[in-house]
Amino acid sequence: MPSRPRGSCGTAYVLVRARPVAGGVRLSVVDNGGGFAADVRRSAFEPFVTTRASGMGMGLAIARRVVEAHGGRIGVGHLSGAGAVVSLWVPTDTAHADRADRLVPLQVTTHG
Repeated sequence: MPSRPRGSCGTAYVLVRARPVAGGVRLSVVDNGGGFAADVRRSAFEPFVTTRASGMGMGLAIARRVVEAHGGRIGVGHLSGAGAVVSLWVPTDTAHADRADRLVPLQVTTHG
């Protein structure tokens, strides 16, 4: 996520929250960096889009592919007074997980 000068206490933070919602799980990641500008939000999930001098611009493109393969949705935004937020929802329906396993090499795929 793009960075900006630190908050009044000078400390950077990242907050991760997961909770069950409407047939799935919502995961949100918030930081106190510079957030996502409106023009970046529109193209954030396209490959090779980055705001970092040394970034490849593949992280969110890959994340979107994985989340959508599991039947979920992902989005980015800016929280006033905070910074960037990335939020995703994935269903708890196991049928999506079984179809998405083809994205993960067999040696790291486990079934309960």
